Order: sequence, then structure tokens, then C-alpha cells
Amino acid sequence: MSGRRLATLLVLAVVGLNALVLLTRELAPEPEGVSGSSLATQPLGVRAYAELLERRGHPVRRLREEP
Repeated sequence: MSGRRLATLLVLAVVGLNALVLLTRELAPEPEGVSGSSLATQPLGVRAYAELLERRGHPVRRLREEP
């Protein structure tokens, strides 16, 4: 394999890896939101708990202001 061909393959591999990382970030974004918020998707948020309560018929009110 010539040096030029090897360099081309290396560049294509790096570009492909970067594209894969960007695609992964778009499809599986990191959790976000304020801790304790019913809208937060992070582990400390209570969004899942709020959804569970809603599914069970309990009223859930999301406040968009400081309590």
C-alpha cells in the first residue's frame, strides 16, 4: 500500500469517527435541566416521577417560576 493511499484511508477513518461521535450526540443527548425539576431529564430530576404520577391519574402541576 502506498503512502498516499494510507494517508487517505487514515483521513477517511478520522472523518468517519468524528461523524459517528456527532451522530451519537444527536441521537442520545446528555441529560439536562435543573435538579429537582419535573422537567429535568438528569438523574437528579423528578421528570420520571412526575410522569409516573400522571399515568396513575394524580394531578401534576409544573411550575415555571420560583416556588
